[in-house]
Amino acid sequence: MIGTDLLYFDHEHQLLCVDLIPERHALVELHELQQLHHSSQYRDFAFLELDVRKALQMLKHQAKGANKGQSQRIPIAQQIDGSCQLSLSTDKMQVTATLTSPQGGSKIGFAELVQELQRLAIKNGLLSNNINTLLAKADRGIPGESVSATIAKGKPPVHGNDAKLERLVKLSRERLLKPKVLDNGKVNMRDLGEIITVSAGDEVMRKHAPSPGIDGYNVIGEVLKAKSGKDRKLKAGKGTITAKQDHNLLLATTDGQPKETKDGLEIVEVLTLKNVDIGTGHIQYHGAIVIQGNIEEDMEVTAGGDITVNGFVDNATLKAGGDIIVAKGVIGRQRPDESLTTTLEAQGQIHVSFAQYASLKSAGDIHVQTQLIHCHTQCGDNLTVGVANGKKGDLVGGRAIVVHSLSTINLGSRAATQSSVRAGAGISRLRQTAKEYQQREQTLLAQSYKLRQAVNKATMANDKSDEARQKLVQQFTLAQQQNSAKLSEVQLLLAETEERIESFFSRVSISASHSLFPQVEMEIGLQSLTTDREYGPSKVSNDGNHLKIDAITG
Repeated sequence: MIGTDLLYFDHEHQLLCVDLIPERHALVELHELQQLHHSSQYRDFAFLELDVRKALQMLKHQAKGANKGQSQRIPIAQQIDGSCQLSLSTDKMQVTATLTSPQGGSKIGFAELVQELQRLAIKNGLLSNNINTLLAKADRGIPGESVSATIAKGKPPVHGNDAKLERLVKLSRERLLKPKVLDNGKVNMRDLGEIITVSAGDEVMRKHAPSPGIDGYNVIGEVLKAKSGKDRKLKAGKGTITAKQDHNLLLATTDGQPKETKDGLEIVEVLTLKNVDIGTGHIQYHGAIVIQGNIEEDMEVTAGGDITVNGFVDNATLKAGGDIIVAKGVIGRQRPDESLTTTLEAQGQIHVSFAQYASLKSAGDIHVQTQLIHCHTQCGDNLTVGVANGKKGDLVGGRAIVVHSLSTINLGSRAATQSSVRAGAGISRLRQTAKEYQQREQTLLAQSYKLRQAVNKATMANDKSDEARQKLVQQFTLAQQQNSAKLSEVQLLLAETEERIESFFSRVSISASHSLFPQVEMEIGLQSLTTDREYGPSKVSNDGNHLKIDAITG
């Protein structure tokens, strides 16, 4: 039998030991020593199971030797102080503390934690509530138990918002997007409300200035600089003027229809017609055109502003300097050479109820409410077929080239009609822009080198008076500073463009919220695929190596 009288605490090494004699205790088992440790006042010490197993084996061996009657001191448990381990994230924005409860030793307190924080030079973002909670958990923990928590967090910078131009009036295309809802809940596409116009003196656009941003910091006290928002110009266009008391506000100076521009708004005159047919002849107008009825076969309508058609477009040609809005539908035919008899070209957006056998080309978005059938579509931004939460939205046949993304409810048809769609065409434009910035950068770098040489040469011009030499140096130095400013601007624009190129395809997709049918040729970037079966709700994207089709859930 073994009892607590055999125990001995080695204060120098913080070890609990037991004195055993090989010939008397050779048959002692591991569980007996575990029970001895547990029943003693040292029960919180960490039991050294592996070391004890080895010691008992050695004890059995010694029981057969010459020194079998000599007492052997065997360590069975160790007194361990509580510990604190801090982990600093790689971005220096967070500190995680792991506290381990003592096993018979000293506890970790606030002072020890602060000492570790000082060792890592943690200065900012301490979370006092988290620290107190963590210390309390460690204090209540069982011996040897570890608890962790985040005890310091940096503050990321809040980048400023870019200047924004807020339009204070509606555009013609918004009539089609918000038709009148009847009492029974149905939509009346015949009643789109009044034609949208403004009057002289109306407030039409406001500029919201950029914000500077708020600097942040990491936990070691380094300042993280915030980027200020980018400014943009607000320009008064035709029919508008900047308010005298508020340079961030545009006012209309004439009656007419609003038309968005790159940096502001224009007010264009409106020509209103009942129909366009053989009786009116072709229409060409510098402002906006509103047609209350239809545009008949073989007619041409050209406008400097928007073209709004409350009825149908039938085998006709429309060209607009702004948007094209067709409330009912666009109808055409396919000629023997596969060209189409109906053409819509807009420098803005195109919004139609449906289109079949028509050529649609826009600088901006194209929205089709129900069907886009056997059309040739070239979209300068995003193509959408269908309305939010709607059941109709079919893109069938034809071909569509989209600068960014394409979304529809159904893509292709169950009859496996061949359809061709290409998204992400805007990458070519971005790459061309990057190339132009690179060329400008090289030109400015060469100019910078020449100016540095000129400054050095002017400094050493012994054939000139001190005054003339100083004046020449100042001229070249000023030119060098101006060139450096231009170079910095171009390099910043180049970096931003390259960043947009790198992330471009992560923001490009082809999606069908209900069905993706067979025989749809899809292309994003250099990758392509043709569907060979029917899919449910699907999103197609480019992962850099190939196109992948992911199910849309939820």
